[in-house]
Parts: sequence; structure tokens; C-alpha cells
Amino acid sequence: MSDRIIRTPADLRSWRGHLGTLDMPITVTAAQGEDRTLAQNRLSHKWYAEAGRLDGWTAVEARRESKLRIGVPILRGDDTDFREMYDKSIKPLTYEQKLEVMDFLPVTSLMKVKAMTQYMDMVFIFWTEKGAVLTLPEPL
Repeated sequence: MSDRIIRTPADLRSWRGHLGTLDMPITVTAAQGEDRTLAQNRLSHKWYAEAGRLDGWTAVEARRESKLRIGVPILRGDDTDFREMYDKSIKPLTYEQKLEVMDFLPVTSLMKVKAMTQYMDMVFIFWTEKGAVLTLPEPL
């Protein structure tokens, strides 16, 4: 069974109806919020490429830096399990090692829309203050 986003009472009724068709036992997990949007994902990767045009940076380095400096603190504040894992396994590493870990550690993929919006706002400020020219998002 795939994830379902329930936005309306009709969505909830449909989901309940679907559950009634499944054989027991079943496992149901619910989480508040929605996963980050595809538009947010596309824009973040575009920004990494644009930030990577700064002297001495690459898109990969910009992504790593953004995830570590901005994404990790957001997740550590929002997710107790992530904070405990990070503090135990990654916090003791050197800064350079932490940057390398960002290639393998899910950070933004764990974010819901609200956290990803906060991340995007902070990434924009971080890189534009360094001199990067980043694409402005399309108005909703």
C-alpha cells in the first residue's frame, strides 16, 4: 500500500473505505504534514547548481554545505530520533567528514513541506549572502 495524503473529509472517507477492503492484519502509520513537493526538490537542486558557480564551489559541495549547515539543524530541532542518531554517530566527526556523510544521509528527503519551506528560505539567504545569484521561485 502506498502513502496517502489526506486533505479533506472525503479523502479520509475514501481511505477508511480502502482499509476496509484489506485482509488483516494491517499496519497503519500516520504523520502530520505532507512530504516536500517536487517543485521544492527541483528548485533546491537548481540552487545547488547556481551556488556551485561561486568561485571554489561545485553543485555537490553546495548541496553538502546546505544540508549540513541548514538542513541538519532543522531536523535536529524537529525529529528526536534524527537528533539522537546524529549526535551519537555523526556529531563526533570532523567537519570535512560530516560534509562527506551528507552524500548518504537523508536530510531534505525526510522533511515535510513546512520544514522544506524553512530550509529553502534559509538556503536562499545563505547563498545569496555569499554572492550567488539564485533563481527566484515561481509564485504560487
